[in-house]
Formats: sequence, C-alpha cells, structure tokens
Amino acid sequence: MSGFGLTLLTFLFEKISGSDIPYPVYVGIFVVFVFIACYLAWIDARQDMHRSSVEISEKNQELLDAQELIKSKQKKIDELESALLEKKQKPLPQLDARILEQFTAEITEEGVKKTAITVKITVRNIGEIPSVAVDWMPFVSTVGRNIRQCRIKHVTRPES
Repeated sequence: MSGFGLTLLTFLFEKISGSDIPYPVYVGIFVVFVFIACYLAWIDARQDMHRSSVEISEKNQELLDAQELIKSKQKKIDELESALLEKKQKPLPQLDARILEQFTAEITEEGVKKTAITVKITVRNIGEIPSVAVDWMPFVSTVGRNIRQCRIKHVTRPES
C-alpha cells in the first residue's frame, strides 16, 4: 500500500510541477520498494515462526502433561492388578469330607413305616487358611422327596 501512495505522489509531483522525473529515480524507488517488501516479508515470516514455536512449545507441554497422566494412571492400574493377583494367589481353605459310617433303620411311627438313614461325615480343613465352616447346615435330597435339612453335631478338632 505504501508503494502505491509513493507512486501516486510521484505522479502528482510530475503533473503539478510540470517537470519529468529522471528514469534512474524511478529505478531507485523500485529498488527501495523491493527492499521494503522483502524486509516486511522477512518480519512476517519471523513473527509466524515465533508464533509457531510458541504453539509447538505449548503442544509439547500438553503432550508431556498427558504422558505424565498416562504414567500415573498406568501405575494405579499396575497396583490394582498386583493387588488382584495377590488376592488370587492367597491360599484358600481346603476342606476334606469323608463318610465315616452310614446305616439304615426302619422306624414305625403311628402305624406308618419310615426309613431313617444315618450318615456320619467328617469335614476337615487341611489347608493353610482357617475356614468359616462353623455352624454350617447340610441338606439332603432323596429320590422322590423334597430337599430336607439335616441335623448336625459340630465337633472341633483337638489342638495338637
């Protein structure tokens, strides 16, 4: 825009004064315009480069922050996974059940024959972890009958 203004002033000066401006002055003005245009383009490029480097720095900082967040989340995930694995590796109670005795008896109550079955079962914890099998209640299912709750007698193992 400044080149247009200077060219217009030169034209008006020629018309008002009535004299011609020599050719080398026009060439000098053209060279000055080219120099000014190159300088202004260089300044614009420098400012763009500075803005770009600031944007890159900001993006790099955002990337570093995101990587740090990912690292902290991954650390928490690893901690949770190791805690879960540790829980899975804990020993469980190992219960050993055996039938010691069983016998059948026929009982007559009020003129009705009934069959009574007695089964002695032992359940022991042979694992490393204590069991919570205190006051458990077994149920028995027989063919053609409903599931029935059984009476149990809990006997603790003497300490050795």
